[in-house]
Amino acid sequence: MSDTFETLNMVRDYIENLINGIQKAVVFFQSGEEKKGAELLVPIIDGIEWINEAIIVTKDVHKGKITLDGMNDMLKEIVEAFQNQDFVLIGDLFEYEIIPAIKEIENEIIEITTYN
Repeated sequence: MSDTFETLNMVRDYIENLINGIQKAVVFFQSGEEKKGAELLVPIIDGIEWINEAIIVTKDVHKGKITLDGMNDMLKEIVEAFQNQDFVLIGDLFEYEIIPAIKEIENEIIEITTYN
């Protein structure tokens, strides 16, 4: 059980780094530096995947309260925007959809790890 809480704490700590990386990508995409923004996409996606895996292996503790439901749809929109070379939309999706969803996960983790 303590390993599960440790995993959730690792996710919580990692989320800050992930959000910082996403915010850098947003600035790049919105300021016309698409190449620099695109270079951050793979690490961002890998980070989201890692969080998803950690959430799956800790579901006994959070009882399914934490999910990435809807994240796949948001990521599909980002892929579509990338294919259309709509980099401002990519930045907006990260800023207004992905970051708030990740912060919600962070808040759930804080609640679970604080009160258990």
